[in-house]
Amino acid sequence: HEYGHFKNEDTAGGHLALAVRRSILHMADGMIKGGAATAINPAWWFIRGYHRVFHRITQGASRLQEVLADRAAVLTYGSEAFATGFRHVIARGAAFGLHAHATVTESSEAKVAIANFYQFKPSQAPSEDDLAEKVAADLAAPHSEDDSHPAPQARLDLAAKMNAEGRAAEGDDDCEVWSLFSHRE
Repeated sequence: HEYGHFKNEDTAGGHLALAVRRSILHMADGMIKGGAATAINPAWWFIRGYHRVFHRITQGASRLQEVLADRAAVLTYGSEAFATGFRHVIARGAAFGLHAHATVTESSEAKVAIANFYQFKPSQAPSEDDLAEKVAADLAAPHSEDDSHPAPQARLDLAAKMNAEGRAAEGDDDCEVWSLFSHRE
């Protein structure tokens, strides 16, 4: 998926959209601080309207880039491999979120600093049921117009509709990404 972004040149031009968004927000902030952000000021109406339209267009473009990156991954590795990998990413994200919550809660309550957040083992680790519930909730998460990515289930549905065979990745699928780094320390 991420390689699809590079292949599709999605990183080109992003700085321009960010600069425009920043300019709009700075102008709005200046109008607010200067007292010009009033209902009778047409310039304020323009800024608000332009921001809404610009935000909708850039979010739509971002969402399209995500769909095309998914498409590149599905065409390269197949629908089944994409779905398996995507579910894995959702599961690992959910596990990390639960771990982070437990770690922060425990360290805050005990008022202790954590030397290594990732290796800390909370005394009240999340259960497998908690993880399964979180994964199910994340996969069923609804979509909003402001999301940069399509809803997770929509992404899986689109991959399944493509019904692409792709080509199998060579190597051991059970290896951790960490094994790719020779100088881990």
